Amino acid sequence: MAHPIKKELLKIIKKLGPKECATLLDFAFFLKTRHERDPDQAYFWTKRWQEMERQVGLDKAKGRIIGVER
Repeated sequence: MAHPIKKELLKIIKKLGPKECATLLDFAFFLKTRHERDPDQAYFWTKRWQEMERQVGLDKAKGRIIGVER
């Protein structure tokens, strides 16, 4: 039998939209890996920073980077 908290979570999750589910998935990943990261590096794992990293990856793929990567 499922724990009452798990049952309640499942009820809530079923009502979430795709955006909220994506946010929840990001948070679940954070919870799983929070002890593996240096707290001083936490900023680099924020949603904002990761989005900037994705944008840089797109820019690189489209050849919009000037200079040499080190």
